[in-house]
Amino acid sequence: QLNASVGFSRRLGDFWSGSTSFIFRRIELTNIVPDAPVEVFDDAGPLNLDTVAFAFTRNTVDRPFRPSRGSNLEFGVSLTGLLAGDRTYTTVRASWTTFITIDEDFLGRRSVLRLNAQAGYIFGDEAPVYDKFYLGGRSFRGFDFRTVSPKGIDRFGNQTDDPIGGNWYMFLGAQYEFPIYQQLLAGVVFIDSGTVTEDFGIDDYRVSIGAGLRIYLPAFGPAPIALDFGFPLVDQ
Repeated sequence: QLNASVGFSRRLGDFWSGSTSFIFRRIELTNIVPDAPVEVFDDAGPLNLDTVAFAFTRNTVDRPFRPSRGSNLEFGVSLTGLLAGDRTYTTVRASWTTFITIDEDFLGRRSVLRLNAQAGYIFGDEAPVYDKFYLGGRSFRGFDFRTVSPKGIDRFGNQTDDPIGGNWYMFLGAQYEFPIYQQLLAGVVFIDSGTVTEDFGIDDYRVSIGAGLRIYLPAFGPAPIALDFGFPLVDQ
């Protein structure tokens, strides 16, 4: 892969910010296994892809790490093939996250509810498999990495278990974090849900629940070590 990009961002008042960028990529897939989906072979390339991207963000979160109140709203549009290139498609994404303090003890430790919603759609049918949407792993706990996705067809016309990505995705999740020991250890319980398909809708909708730990070690910086264990309730 060859990648070159240039971007510009600017604050728009106290809460809003905007950015624009231009990205050029030349991508070729190699060492493809013989039984891979035909969609992977179709997108093997090399492909030249140029993308002009715009994004707007409204952020009222009180702090970047361990937030306790506020929300973050993001909206982005990426236009691929607008100038040249081998493929033409448009990607639209939106996400919203809010933090609500449910309780605060006498030591100042807070129990916080986080709500998250995401959606995206690709207009056009020329997006390669590596630019499509996938969920799974950290993006959808309880499912393996990128396995929440349409599956491909092999060269013999057989359905495979290999994900090839979708043009539409949506995600809805909630997480409750509560203190366990001083400021060093916290627990979480969560529910994740969503789908990735070719078209708008809630087909193949999946749901998982789980629990986890957050370990805050000052020597490692402000971001915690996160250990989550998710279990599918609706796995399709």
